[in-house]
Amino acid sequence: LVAEAAGLGALPALRRCGRIERRHRLIHTAGRRFLFDHHQVQEVLYAGISPQLRERYHRALAEALEAREGADDQEPRRLEGAVAVPLCEHFLRGGCGARALRYLDSALDHLEASHFHAAAVDLADRALAAERLLGGEKRANLLVRKAKRLGLLGRRPEERVVLEEALILAERTGGPR
Repeated sequence: LVAEAAGLGALPALRRCGRIERRHRLIHTAGRRFLFDHHQVQEVLYAGISPQLRERYHRALAEALEAREGADDQEPRRLEGAVAVPLCEHFLRGGCGARALRYLDSALDHLEASHFHAAAVDLADRALAAERLLGGEKRANLLVRKAKRLGLLGRRPEERVVLEEALILAERTGGPR
């Protein structure tokens, strides 16, 4: 996927990863995958990339995954959660909120059903933070969904703040829900 997103062929990408493994010992093979030797290595390298380049990488990863899975031709609810989550996450991090929105419900459904409540809250936060992505009733519904996860996590003060925002939006829109 990284090779596709970077516009490299699989063989040149694998060779490059092999060189990085031998010379720098930052990554290692694990079966058919390459992994960072430690998550902090990944975090430091990621932090060293400019925000604009990070955004482009995320967008490229999302587009490559979407193409590989044929996700743009499928109904989002039919996608496996393991595909919907990274699609939504990478599109949000890639500054493509409207494209991420297509996969948001499926991704949240998967995270909630798998009891990954903190990850669901993080994904909801990312969608809520995206500029001009969600407003009115859609935003209120996502806030309520986030509040349920916060409640399950025992994060009551945060849950209250989220519900208060949802209530304000509900009053503004006049919707009975």
